[in-house]
Amino acid sequence: MPGQRGTRLQWGKLLTLASAHSSADVFSGLIPPLIPVIRETFGMSLTMAMALLATLTISSNAFQVMTGHMRARQRKMLFIPLGLSLSGALCFMGLLPAGTIGSVALFGLALLSGIGIAVLHPEGLRSVHTVKRIKPSTSTAVFITSGFVGYAAGGYLSTLLVSSWGLSSLLWLLAAPVISMVLLFIFKIRLAVENKQQQADSTPQINQWPFWPVWFLAIPITTATALMMALIPSRLEELGFELTLGGKVILFAGLGQVVGSFIWARLGERIGYMLSVTIGLALGVPLLISYLHFMDQRWSIILMVATGGCMGVFSMMVTMARGARGLNLGARMGLALGGSWGIACVITLAMAPLAERIGIAPILNLGWIGFLISLIIAIILMILRKLAKV
Repeated sequence: MPGQRGTRLQWGKLLTLASAHSSADVFSGLIPPLIPVIRETFGMSLTMAMALLATLTISSNAFQVMTGHMRARQRKMLFIPLGLSLSGALCFMGLLPAGTIGSVALFGLALLSGIGIAVLHPEGLRSVHTVKRIKPSTSTAVFITSGFVGYAAGGYLSTLLVSSWGLSSLLWLLAAPVISMVLLFIFKIRLAVENKQQQADSTPQINQWPFWPVWFLAIPITTATALMMALIPSRLEELGFELTLGGKVILFAGLGQVVGSFIWARLGERIGYMLSVTIGLALGVPLLISYLHFMDQRWSIILMVATGGCMGVFSMMVTMARGARGLNLGARMGLALGGSWGIACVITLAMAPLAERIGIAPILNLGWIGFLISLIIAIILMILRKLAKV
C-alpha cells in the first residue's frame, strides 16, 4: 500500500509538471495562426511577422541553453514559477495601439513571453527526473507531449477567441499559468541533482548514446516541425480557408504528437529508442509529402494527425538525451529542447524573405526534407554502433 501511495503521489507530481509545461507552451502557439490578424492590425509584412515569431521562438529556446546549466546543485525551484509568470505576456497584445509604437511594444511582449517559456523547461525536466517510480520513457513522454498539447491548444483557442472577441480576449488564457502555479506549490515540486554513476547504471546500454549525436539528430526534425507550424496557417489563408482552420491544423498536429509520443515510447522500450525513432521518421516522410499535396482539400487535416504522430519521435530524442553521456542533466535538457528548437527557429526566420519572394508553398517542402535528413542520420548512427561492436 505505501508503494502504491508513493506511485500515485509521483504521478500527481508528474501531471503537475505537465500542467505547468502545457500552460507555458500555450503562449508559444499564439502567433502562427494569428499572423493574418497581426499583420492587418499592426501593418506588418510577412517578413516582419515572421521576425515577431522568431523573437518569441528564438528567445524561448536560447534562454533554455543559457539557463540549463545554472543552479545544477539546487533542489528548490525558481525558474518554473518565474517562467509561468512571464510566459503570458503576449496576451496583452490586444491592449496595444496600432502602428509603429504598437509593433515595437509587441516585439517586447514576445521577448518577455519567450524568456518565460524558456526558463521553465530545463528545471521542469530536472523535476521530472525526480519521478523515479515511473519509467523514463513514459515520464519524459508525458512532459514533452504536454508541451505539444499546450502549443496546439494555444493555436486553436487563440483563433476561436480572436475570431469572436478580438485580440484583447487573449487575456482569458492567463488563467492556465495561475492554476499551474498553485498546483506546483501544493505538490511541493523539487529539482533533481544528478548522480552520474546512478544515471549510467539506470540507463540500459541499448538506449544510451553520446549526447552530441542525439542532439544533431534532433535538429532537422525540429526545423521541419517549426517551419511547418509557422507557415501552414498562412498558406491555408492564401488558399482561401478561414482563420480557424489554421488553428485546427496545429491542434490536430499536436494531438497526433501526443499519441505518437506514447506509441514510440512503448515501441522504444521493446526494440530500442533509436530504432523506434527511425521507424517514426521513415513514416513521416511520405505522410508530409501527402499532406502538402492535398492541403488544398479540407479533409487533408486527417493526414496532419498522422504526420503529427511522426513528429512525436522528438520526445524519444529527449528521452535519449536525458540518459545520454556527456554534460550535466540541466545542460543536456537545455540543449535538447532549447538548442535544437533555437536553431530551427533561426532557419525558419531565414526562410521568411525567401517565402515572400517565391511563395510559401515551395518552402513547405523543406518539412519532409528535414525528416529525411534526420532519418539518414539515425540510420548512420545505428550502422556505426553496429560496426563498433563487430
